[in-house]
Amino acid sequence: MSRRIVALALGIVLAAAVPAVRAQDQDFKIVIHSDNPISSVGQKQLARCFMKEIGMWTTGDPVIPVDQLPESKVRAAFSKEVHGTSAAAIAELWQQRGAGGATPPAMLASDQEVLDFVRANPGAVGYVSAKTELGPGVKELTLTED
Repeated sequence: MSRRIVALALGIVLAAAVPAVRAQDQDFKIVIHSDNPISSVGQKQLARCFMKEIGMWTTGDPVIPVDQLPESKVRAAFSKEVHGTSAAAIAELWQQRGAGGATPPAMLASDQEVLDFVRANPGAVGYVSAKTELGPGVKELTLTED
């Protein structure tokens, strides 16, 4: 009986560690304004934010997603990890939605532009290359599995 409890406890500890390890292995960082009290977000919830299916943070601030250019390596990594598909497939989906009047997130050309945008907009969420120094006014959000 005691071995079962130890095995169960070990399983719980290892399961809790998986999202943190996964986050460290990513090629990107999810960034939000430093005043946003949120510290983590589920992968599916983040995908819904970037598809503009979730409009408000729990703080009441509007969610303002910002993408990088379709040809950027960081966008390719983000799209694969968060959306589960390519940046091209997401762009095509937005073209289809655009026929109904929907607009995709703004696209910025660099990590620095994303950081500046997030720093200036409390509801903003974006992503930058994993090695990017964030600086003041921006913090990293931990990406978890849903």
